[in-house]
Amino acid sequence: MTKDKLHSLFYLKTFLFFLLFVLAISFVVRIYSLLKDSSFNKNTFNVLIITDKDVRVLGFDEKAKKISVLTVKNESYELRKENIMIESVKLGVPLHGYIVYPNSKQPGIIDANFFSLPNLINIYLNSNIKKKNVFFLDFIKMYLVAGDIKMDTSSSILSYSSTEELDSSLPKESGEFFRDSDLSGRKTSLQVINGTSVDGLGGRIGAMFSRVGFNVVSVGTDKNADESRIYIRNNDYKIDGELVKKTFDFPIELSSEYGVASITIVIGEDVEPQFEGIE
Repeated sequence: MTKDKLHSLFYLKTFLFFLLFVLAISFVVRIYSLLKDSSFNKNTFNVLIITDKDVRVLGFDEKAKKISVLTVKNESYELRKENIMIESVKLGVPLHGYIVYPNSKQPGIIDANFFSLPNLINIYLNSNIKKKNVFFLDFIKMYLVAGDIKMDTSSSILSYSSTEELDSSLPKESGEFFRDSDLSGRKTSLQVINGTSVDGLGGRIGAMFSRVGFNVVSVGTDKNADESRIYIRNNDYKIDGELVKKTFDFPIELSSEYGVASITIVIGEDVEPQFEGIE
């Protein structure tokens, strides 16, 4: 082989190696970006599905291999500023994302067919179906988690005729409904401070987080609480602080200012206008 051909072969190999290197870096960056955007990166995740006929909450517990389905039928449901925090408090379940179907379109029965990969990909790609905090990898995770679960309609599904019935009945239901099997094992203590003038707001939020497995030890008020915050006692509770932040997107700070619990949620005056109409 001539010297010129050897040089040409060397340059070709160098170019191909560089091209493969760039493609590998691009692939890693893309995967990192998808993982970073993914909302459902904890053991449990709850998705609100809204149609013109009903609203449903799908609760996934990966560790316990469980899906909980809550349906409120015949409800005229209007999203309030696309606010996951407000919808969570209204329904009494911490939400992490939602899917909104256009009028006259229904998702059908929540069963194995709903969680089939073609159906979930269709939901993801359909621009007429609105999504918030539900990304491509989140649909893949729904498919994978559901594939390991046999839906048991007797223990996994609750149905109510209105939000009023939901408010009165959900607290009496099984303590395992929407419970995070990973979180409840840690028994992380939680305090809620209501800095707004909305009566009973702290109690509703405390009951909501107690339902998923937090040990709510105190609910109080602080009329001087201007800014909403999530305080963690030390970094050992960072993972649970981030779990709260999935629903209440407040800054997380390391502090023992209140000193009662491992995690303290302060609902400050800054978010009070968002809770207008919450009873």
